[in-house]
Amino acid sequence: MPGSLSAMPFRPPFLKSAADDGVGIPESGRRRGLKNLKRRAESLGGDSWHGPGIGENGGGTTVVWEAPH
Repeated sequence: MPGSLSAMPFRPPFLKSAADDGVGIPESGRRRGLKNLKRRAESLGGDSWHGPGIGENGGGTTVVWEAPH
């Protein structure tokens, strides 16, 4: 399964993203890990979000994590 991972640690904000072309997150799926990522980013003044992946027609998932430093 192709995917991508990127990080830009040398310039604020610190930004990390991961994307794949898998099946994505089902509506009925648990999101404890995504909520935890968001809570941790917000505790540092940042944010975290997820959306469509890099597969055909947006298949898969992209997760982004950002903090000011």
